[in-house]
Amino acid sequence: MEAKDTVSYYELLGVSKQASSEQIKRAYHQALLRHHPDKQTGRSVQKDEESRQYSTLFPDVDALRKAYETLSNPTLRLAYDQSLKTKSHRTEPRPANVVSLDEFDESETSEGTLWSYPCRCGGAFVVSEALLEKDVHLIGCDCCSEFVWVGYELQDDEL
Repeated sequence: MEAKDTVSYYELLGVSKQASSEQIKRAYHQALLRHHPDKQTGRSVQKDEESRQYSTLFPDVDALRKAYETLSNPTLRLAYDQSLKTKSHRTEPRPANVVSLDEFDESETSEGTLWSYPCRCGGAFVVSEALLEKDVHLIGCDCCSEFVWVGYELQDDEL
């Protein structure tokens, strides 16, 4: 299972990553009863806007079984948890450069202050006040897949 494109086994069973074996077993049995094919009249897919992941409202019984088998076996669970960590690290973009916010061009817009820095592709790295307030440093180009790490520190009297 890919961490970014699909629902994790934990999400499928509705348990936390810290769930005990007993909690996993109970959640599995409840999910089987809730999602058994005999109780379903149709299949539907719902997009979760916040996490941008797709979750199946009526998961396959085979998917539930596989999730339970993996999470109820300590060895398989450890390997699965490690694969989730590895995949999440692999999907994070790596910055090409570290650029100080002082090197960005500042401009005022109707939406507030924006800072931009040119990318080698001709696009730009754009930072908004909202991103600064959220302490976001990794910024992607608006035209290509390049990323830079923007160096800045928030001051109490700023923003």
